[in-house]
Amino acid sequence: FQFTLTCNRRNVFWRDHNQCQYCAKFFKQSEMTMDHVLPKSKGGPKTWDNIVASCKGCNGKKKDRTPKEANMPLIRKPYSPRVRMIDLYRNIEIPNEWEDFL
Repeated sequence: FQFTLTCNRRNVFWRDHNQCQYCAKFFKQSEMTMDHVLPKSKGGPKTWDNIVASCKGCNGKKKDRTPKEANMPLIRKPYSPRVRMIDLYRNIEIPNEWEDFL
């Protein structure tokens, strides 16, 4: 059974491990933005395969260009994450002994 997550800030940062997909540095969520790989201004959708976590500096540098146009290659291609039951409850403290059942 496959679970899906909404493509939003919290879930994109979780999928990308709070790592900027351009400079590869790790940031607090408050220091990050979501970046459209194909910019919204060029018809880029808000979908898992077009959104990545980006630090504010890289997002400002990339502007409304594609990674190729900006000469800023992605460290990982964006993707729709495979989600396990336990991932759906990642913000809730669950006893370790329950993990086998989730």
